[in-house]
Amino acid sequence: MMLGSSQRQQLATIMIARNYQWLIDTNDFAMASITIRHLSAESKERLRKRAESSGCSLEALARSILDEAARAPVPPTGFPHDLIALVDPSEDIESYVQEHDQPQVVVEL
Repeated sequence: MMLGSSQRQQLATIMIARNYQWLIDTNDFAMASITIRHLSAESKERLRKRAESSGCSLEALARSILDEAARAPVPPTGFPHDLIALVDPSEDIESYVQEHDQPQVVVEL
């Protein structure tokens, strides 16, 4: 089947439009990248050796480490979590609280 010049142009336009749409649709799958500055030569060498012994590239090892760290839950911070972290659950803290209790000034509003 022979296509005329205008038909070939229409077909090319459709193919370009479909490819462009494919690029838009797959943009959600774009991978992020980061640059790690000021990594010590010693750390890089240790990671390189670790990657080599694991049979993977340094990039794959770094990606694996970062993926694992990103999946870890973020521990809560701030009051009362910081205080709770300091106290052993079996420890009686009442005497500590009484010893360090400060009288509070009443403020009239």
